[in-house]
Parts: sequence; C-alpha cells; structure tokens
Amino acid sequence: MAATHPPRREVPPALSLDHVTIERVPGGGTAKAVQPGDFLLSRAHGFRHRLIRFGQARRLRRDHRVYREYTHAALIISADGDLVEAVGSGVRHATLADYVDEPYTIVHIDASPEDRQQVVDVAVDILERKAQYSALSTVSIALWAFLGWRITFFMDGTYTCSGLVARCLLAVGAIFNQDVVKVTPAQLAISFGAPVPSVLPPRPTESAAPSAPAAPAVEPLVGPGVEPVAVGAEAAEKAVRPWRAVWPRRDQG
Repeated sequence: MAATHPPRREVPPALSLDHVTIERVPGGGTAKAVQPGDFLLSRAHGFRHRLIRFGQARRLRRDHRVYREYTHAALIISADGDLVEAVGSGVRHATLADYVDEPYTIVHIDASPEDRQQVVDVAVDILERKAQYSALSTVSIALWAFLGWRITFFMDGTYTCSGLVARCLLAVGAIFNQDVVKVTPAQLAISFGAPVPSVLPPRPTESAAPSAPAAPAVEPLVGPGVEPVAVGAEAAEKAVRPWRAVWPRRDQG
C-alpha cells in the first residue's frame, strides 16, 4: 500500500501576537534586553538538523515551507542571556555568547514576573534532572512526515530542542494545536509570528581563509505595536530571582 502523506495543518498563534516582539540579530550582533521566558530560533548544522529541515518542510503548507530553515530553538532563563537547550548530548546550559557568530532570532514574550519565574523553574528542573535529547522523537516525527505514520514514539523525560521550549512556554499560557512533543522549530516560529528566516550561504570549509569580522549590529525590535520589555528600576522591583548557580557546560552535541 502506498504511503499516505500527513495532512499539512494550520499553525495558529500560540499566544496573542500583541504580547510578542521579534528581534533579528545578525552574525556578530548581540540581542537587546532579553528576559527569562524569551526564546531563540536559529539554523543549526549537522545530519540531525538536515533531517529536521526536510522533515518539517513536509508538514508545512507550501507558503510556510520557508520556515524550514529554523532548525534549532533554545529557552532564555536570565537577563544575562543564559539558555537551556536540548542538543545531541542532552539538555544543557548555554549562553547567547555561544551564538555570536551566527544570525538568530529572539522572540520576546510579554509576561508577568510570576509567569516568567514559572518558565525558569520548569526549565531548570529539566536541566537539573540531566534530561536526555529525544532522538527517538526526532526519528519518529521524520517518519511521520515522510511516510504518513500516525504514531509518534518518544521516551518520557527526553526532549527535542523545540519540544523543550514549547513545554516551558505552557507556563505562560501558550497553547499549541498538538502535543508539545511534536512541535518543531518551524512551528514555533510560525506560531509566535517570527519573520521568514534568511537562507544562509554554505558554511566555509576549514581550509577557507577566514573573512574579516563584521561590525556588530542589531536590527531594531519589530512587532505589532508592543513596547520592549521593561528594564531598569521598574523591572527590578519585581525581578525574576536568579536561576540558582550557573550550570556547568557540557560538551556540545
């Protein structure tokens, strides 16, 4: 019997876009005024991410397929740019400084300090449990996309990069039209109104001469009339408490 293609469903907003502000950061730039609960979208490289790219393209409407270029997501857990992300070696601590050489997009969420704290608590709990990356989910979602399977396999306590972000964002009232296990980076981007990603040129080979570094620059925040997240004395009155000690970095997966 021929394989049936999975339906290409609509991707509705996970939050009201009036509560979301988008920031595009070019390579060499630094994000502005990030807060716990914001998240990062980027294009990662490697076989697993190529699989994600091609697999999620088959799950999207034709006019949304440009979003397949987003293949990684990470959650911001402090105003200093600390991240929690799921990579091949497991869930780990990282920072925005790790992404300085790559362009990325920051999705700023308008949320109360209490809701932000809940997001941080969920993320840090996952980090402290040393959760593993859900390779099984990645493979089964790819099979669902290519072969039309209706069953997705996953192990409890494991996460994909976008699944981890989606799971934590439930704490601020985000609503997804499917289980967070199946949420892909492209679907995160669409459901939060992120811009169409730029198609990046191939990465230079090791033998290629390095180009001169570009001057750091940041594109202005864009969004439907939403002011940037409050900072300074006003925000300090109800700041999210520190996310405990800085977690030791693991080797990159």
